[in-house]
Amino acid sequence: MSLLYHGSNPEPAMRSLPLTLLLSAGLSAQEADVVERLFRSGERSYAERAFSEALETWNQVVRQDPRSAFAAQALLRMARHQAEAKNPQAAIALLDRLKSDHLGSPWAAQGILLRGVLLAQAARRPQDLREAMAEFNRVLDLLPDHATAAEANHQLGLAWRDQGQPVRAQAFFLEAIRLDPSAPVAQRAALQAAEVLDLGGDLAGCLKMLQRVRSAAPGNPEAREAEWRLAVRVKHRIVRPALKSEGPWPGGRSKWLKTPTLLATGPAGRSNTSVPVRPALDPTTVAPSTDARLAR
Repeated sequence: MSLLYHGSNPEPAMRSLPLTLLLSAGLSAQEADVVERLFRSGERSYAERAFSEALETWNQVVRQDPRSAFAAQALLRMARHQAEAKNPQAAIALLDRLKSDHLGSPWAAQGILLRGVLLAQAARRPQDLREAMAEFNRVLDLLPDHATAAEANHQLGLAWRDQGQPVRAQAFFLEAIRLDPSAPVAQRAALQAAEVLDLGGDLAGCLKMLQRVRSAAPGNPEAREAEWRLAVRVKHRIVRPALKSEGPWPGGRSKWLKTPTLLATGPAGRSNTSVPVRPALDPTTVAPSTDARLAR
């Protein structure tokens, strides 16, 4: 996952909102039309990568009608931009306003989830994850049927994993898979669930889970990651070629055998043995969509 979860897009519904909803803040029909036009203008500017112009236009939307549905969406768009620009404090400030002023809007769940992701990224110790976890739980408590629920479960699983609680983590990973088995977040959660199985000594279960991810959507980033993790485990945990003699040792030189172990003779003829450190499996290493945070 990109770290910035966009979730389902409620914009089509926005275009069909009755005018009475746009007038709920006391605006005239003409004023409500101006607010919508401003928001669409910001969208066009952003699509053309005129970011400063887009942000100024969306700020104008918020100033013009701070309680409107367009203002809620503008706050979320600006927060995403700030997060992608590596300015999390500015993003969190916008999300705080979205949460306080538009908790009942269709975009509140996405904002709360994004706020939790940013807080989790900023955490330096496992105990620093509590506020982020509270946000993920808030999504599940307030909007359990929202499209963001699967991602909230996935993020809670990551948080429990980072706190050394694999059993709790696994429950959330499996729930993310259950909610939407075909979604990319389900495949990311399955990668994490496979790692938990392996840590618990269930290598067979781990391999089955990875095979399932590989087969679910061949060619996507999660499938390629699952294929790599399968290959590593088969090579180093199942096949593991035996030690093989390749002739006499050259004096004072090193030689690689067909095992993970490097044997060498030092200048004085003494035998030295060292084990090369291969890169640790990073359970969060998936394609740039994900999830950023522990991401990558």
